[in-house]
Amino acid sequence: MKNKKTTIWKLIGVLVGVYLFFHYTIALAETGAVEFTPEVTIPGGPFTAGIKSTVSTGDMIGTYIVSLYRYGAILATIVAMFMLVLAGWKWLLA
Repeated sequence: MKNKKTTIWKLIGVLVGVYLFFHYTIALAETGAVEFTPEVTIPGGPFTAGIKSTVSTGDMIGTYIVSLYRYGAILATIVAMFMLVLAGWKWLLA
């Protein structure tokens, strides 16, 4: 008996999830743009913390990923330079 109730609640949860997914997908498709306020500024990107941004639905995730990639590349370059200087310093003092 308990197993049937669990299955019914899972089915209801899936149906509600599918309904909400399609409802919001259709709402986004009608507007064509998303307004949001980022909480964190990503250096080198178009998003600034606390300032409302409007991005078209097709470009939103791509723009965010490109901003994170650029920030990560800059950070990796700084770490690599630091490691080269540290290795040179250790070699010099050996």
